[in-house]
Amino acid sequence: MTTWVLWRLLKFVALTLFAGGVVGAVTADRRRTRLALAYAAATPGFVLTAASGWMLMRATHLEPTEPWIIGAVIAAGAALDGAYRSGHRRAAGLASYGLAFAGLAASVAVMVGRTLEGPMLVAVALGSGLVGAAFALLLRNARAEVAADDAQMVHWGFRSIAWAEGVSAIVLLLITTPMKYTVGIDVDQGTGVIGWIHGLLVIVYLQSLVATGRAFGWSPSTLAMGAVASLIPGGTFLFEARARFDTADTAS
Repeated sequence: MTTWVLWRLLKFVALTLFAGGVVGAVTADRRRTRLALAYAAATPGFVLTAASGWMLMRATHLEPTEPWIIGAVIAAGAALDGAYRSGHRRAAGLASYGLAFAGLAASVAVMVGRTLEGPMLVAVALGSGLVGAAFALLLRNARAEVAADDAQMVHWGFRSIAWAEGVSAIVLLLITTPMKYTVGIDVDQGTGVIGWIHGLLVIVYLQSLVATGRAFGWSPSTLAMGAVASLIPGGTFLFEARARFDTADTAS
């Protein structure tokens, strides 16, 4: 079995995990369940799908600037944002359903089509938007049960992302990069996958930061501090440790 086949298999498994996590995060009854699916299924599924896709791209000598690659990442990011929006609210709203289903449909369609460009990309985007809107209207009255205190789950989700981003920053900026330019050891064999994964985790961290900040009523200055923390190796550790998770209405 070739390396290419293994990466294809990983991408299939990861995409399945991502899709299941997104759908579950906007349709589950309990908010605690939606949060768990958003962070424990949709998030790792998103990162692993994009990471395996990056390795396949490198293996086939494609460029990351290909329109379909950019489109797929943006659409998948929108779907993940829909999952976060749903998990951090009392009940999933139309925006959550729309982003989740439209983003998921668009990302899968573009990955399958691959060579879609110009008018076809626009058609896929519009079609996926209509699909998302249809699901949103069908599911807008989905029943929601709110636990007495979901603050711990919200904190756990944000903490897991903050620590993952912090570790990736330390590995990239303080370990692999110095090793490459001081002793000539290229840990990822020139694929750039470590930097790509770190970039993905920064995006996921910022999405989680906004959703968590909305749930806990953080001020714009606190959100700004959280964003700046992602620029400093290990900064997200400190921000997560100092942020207040017990002062706002998490049942909004």
